[in-house]
Amino acid sequence: MYEDAGDVELVAALAGLRHDDIEPPAGFAERLSEFVGRELRWRLPVRRLVNDRRAQYAAVSLGGALLGAAAIALLWKRDAKRQQALA
Repeated sequence: MYEDAGDVELVAALAGLRHDDIEPPAGFAERLSEFVGRELRWRLPVRRLVNDRRAQYAAVSLGGALLGAAAIALLWKRDAKRQQALA
């Protein structure tokens, strides 16, 4: 079995931490529950949006429109360069 000296030292250090009792700072539980609640609030609407078939069609349509607009902009830019080179 392969054992690196660094791995053995790390495991020994972590095993030593198991016996240390550390008190969390005052208000830690309240801040943690507030943070978790805040993080979970956005998940339900996003999950609904991702699973909504109409939203998927709208996103694909919007993506296609953006792609088309970018292609037209590139063509206009290329045409403007040609016009400038001919002038």
